[in-house]
Amino acid sequence: MVRCCFVLKFAENTSGKVHVLLNGSVSDTYSEISVFRSVEVPNLPSEVRALHAWVIYDRGVPVRNLCSGASIKQLELDLRPDIVFTCEDMDRETFLQCVENPEGSQCKSVV
Repeated sequence: MVRCCFVLKFAENTSGKVHVLLNGSVSDTYSEISVFRSVEVPNLPSEVRALHAWVIYDRGVPVRNLCSGASIKQLELDLRPDIVFTCEDMDRETFLQCVENPEGSQCKSVV
């Protein structure tokens, strides 16, 4: 119960543009049993205007979910209509390179 309440409090205190990393290498990126889906998304406050998701996948491992997949489309449907949703697919290696060097040409939207 403490974990749920902490996560709920975290969700309630977000505002502006929310950024999330989602694992594209698993079969159900936006799982019905995840805390993100069951607690955080339904409790995003009215101050949240946009949500940008990065679906991160590992090179050499089958990609099971991308922004165009059903799981991510469900995330978009679960958001309030006034939240602007954007999504970007990226391999983990590139994402980590962009964290280290945000000025890289492939990193314009990452940081």
